[in-house]
Amino acid sequence: MFTLSAPDLAALLCSRVCHDIISPVGAINNGLELLDEGGADEDAMKLIRQSARNASARLQFARIAFGAAG
Repeated sequence: MFTLSAPDLAALLCSRVCHDIISPVGAINNGLELLDEGGADEDAMKLIRQSARNASARLQFARIAFGAAG
């Protein structure tokens, strides 16, 4: 049977959480760059809103699945 040490398990969980939130956080950054350029404001705000909700949902899931939720 394969066993993990506590530090190895913690590292894997942290890696998973980071992997899951990097895309929506990157999209938020892209939306902010669009706003800085004076581009399509409504499209940029929509991207930022959707991406922030996505990142928040993923973090809430990770908190429930891997940590103390409340």
